[in-house]
Amino acid sequence: MNFSQNSKHRRLRNRIRNAVDRLSFNFFHLKGSQRVVVVGLASSFIAVFMTWFSVWGEMSGTAFSLSLWYVGYVKLLILAGIFVVAFSHRTKSEIKSRSGLAMSDFAICLFASACLFALDFSTMNVIRGFSIFTKDVALGNGPALSLVGDLFVMIGGALAYREHKRELFETAYVENSRTTAEMLEEYDAIIGKESPDKKNMSLPV
Repeated sequence: MNFSQNSKHRRLRNRIRNAVDRLSFNFFHLKGSQRVVVVGLASSFIAVFMTWFSVWGEMSGTAFSLSLWYVGYVKLLILAGIFVVAFSHRTKSEIKSRSGLAMSDFAICLFASACLFALDFSTMNVIRGFSIFTKDVALGNGPALSLVGDLFVMIGGALAYREHKRELFETAYVENSRTTAEMLEEYDAIIGKESPDKKNMSLPV
C-alpha cells in the first residue's frame, strides 16, 4: 500500500516538475511583449483571490463576494480570453474564424485590459460607496494589485503593436531589396542582349 502511494506521489511530483520546467523554459523564450502580458495576467489572477474590502477589521471579502456582484468570475473570464489570444494559436484561430472577429491580437489585448481597468476602478468606487452605511470599510490589497496587472497587460499590448509594426517594416524592406535586385538583374540581362556586338561593327575595308 505504501509502495503504491509512494509511486503515485512520485509521478505527481515528476509531472509538476516537468510542468514547471516547461513553463520556465517557455517564459524565457517568449517575446518581450508576451513576458509583460504574462506578468500582468499573473498579477490580476492572484489579485482576484486576495482581500478586496474589509468591514470593522474582521469581515472581509474577495472579488467573488456577493457585495461586489461576483466581479471575480467576470475578471477570470476576461483573463482567460486574453491568455488564449496571446499564447494559443490554434484555439485563437478557431475562435476568430467562427465568430468572424477581425481584430488583431494586440488590439484585443488593449481593449480587454481597458475593460478590466474600468471594471476594477468601478469596483473600487462601489467599495468606497459602502462608507454610506458604515465608516469602518477599508480597501484591501486586491484592487491595487489588479490595477497594476491591468496596466501591465496594456503595456504588453502596446509593445506587441510596436513589434508587429517592426516585423512588417523588416519584411517589406527585405521584399523590396529582393525586388530591386531582381529588377537590376533583369535590366542587366536586357541591356546585355540588346548591346551590339563589337565584332560586327568593324568596317569591311
